[in-house]
Amino acid sequence: MTYDIDRTYLVWQQVAAAVAHQIAQGRYTTADRLPSVAELAAEFGIATSTADKVMGHLKDARLIRRVKGLGTFLAEGAVPLAKQQPFGPPPRHRRR
Repeated sequence: MTYDIDRTYLVWQQVAAAVAHQIAQGRYTTADRLPSVAELAAEFGIATSTADKVMGHLKDARLIRRVKGLGTFLAEGAVPLAKQQPFGPPPRHRRR
């Protein structure tokens, strides 16, 4: 999936909103491993440092949990929190 990132707004907030939207829509379950920082960076066309910032903020918002050596997973109770859209509107999907 390709996204239109608006570079006039904070990129990490737009990506965090997109991931929160995916969580709210049920794309992930608590058993699923979420994309790594490198995978997230590639998916959105952003720097890995920005992707790491996104993951840090999602963790702080209690939407995800990071397990050293295993990966990143959906936190318990994350779906209701994600539906509150704590990061603002997600970027628009670009049609190919």
